Amino acid sequence: MAQEQKNKGASRLTKDEEDALKQFLLHDMDRNGTVTAQEIIDFMEAMGAELSDEETKERRDWVKLIDTNEDGAVSVEEFIAMMERNKMVDSPLELFKFLTRMVAAFSIRRKSARP
Repeated sequence: MAQEQKNKGASRLTKDEEDALKQFLLHDMDRNGTVTAQEIIDFMEAMGAELSDEETKERRDWVKLIDTNEDGAVSVEEFIAMMERNKMVDSPLELFKFLTRMVAAFSIRRKSARP
C-alpha cells in the first residue's frame, strides 16, 4: 500500500522532491504510507539524536501542520501536496528551513489563540 501511495504522486515530482519524499518515507517505521510525529521522534532517537522537549514539540507541530485530514499522521499525498504548495523551495535544505519557519508560525498562532 505504501508503495502504491508513493507511486501515485511520484511521477510529477522533481529529483529533489523525490529525494525529499524518500527521506520522508525513511521515518515510516511501520511502512503503512504515513508518518506520525512519534515515528519521526523514534527514528531520530534511534539515529542517536537527543531531542529536547522543544524539539519533540516541533516535530509534533510539524505533523499537525501538514496533516490536512487530521488523522494524526502525514500521508504520502499530504507530503506531496505540501511540496507542491511550496514549489518556491529549491532544495531539501530550503524545504527544511521553510518547514521550520512554518512550524514556528503555527506555534505562534496557537499561542495567540489561547485565552
